[in-house]
Amino acid sequence: MTHYLVEIFWSDEDEGYIATVPDLPGCSAWGQTREEAAKEIEDAQAAWIEACQASGEPVPAGKFSVQTMRKIVHAKVVGNTVVRLNFSDGSAGDYDLRDLIERDTVMTRPLSDPAFFHRCFLELGALCWPNGFELSASSLYRKLTEQGEISRAHRA
Repeated sequence: MTHYLVEIFWSDEDEGYIATVPDLPGCSAWGQTREEAAKEIEDAQAAWIEACQASGEPVPAGKFSVQTMRKIVHAKVVGNTVVRLNFSDGSAGDYDLRDLIERDTVMTRPLSDPAFFHRCFLELGALCWPNGFELSASSLYRKLTEQGEISRAHRA
């Protein structure tokens, strides 16, 4: 049985957590909590695979694995809206949350207070704040890569 990477993130638009399986296009689920979204994605994944098999299409092997999953191992606030992130694969980058903060949503509004912004912490490899706002390592890494802001450690 193939184990697929599941990404879970908060959606202001949907007012809940969204779970997706990157290897299974369109496979997603919603939940009021992370746990509920995780449970719902299990059912969605099973239904997606069943529909794929029923149509005679090959089931994707899964290009993402636990080994390729990155975690944030260190985070340090280095500006009013910037956090320096170090990832488990040795890469690093400075992520500017200004655009998220300027959206002024219920979850991001507290981050506009510098004292609150500095209260970020890591939980299970994700960047978090005391109000429950969290950003996954995979989404931050992807955005830093797209912006050309990721650097990799040189190893001898």
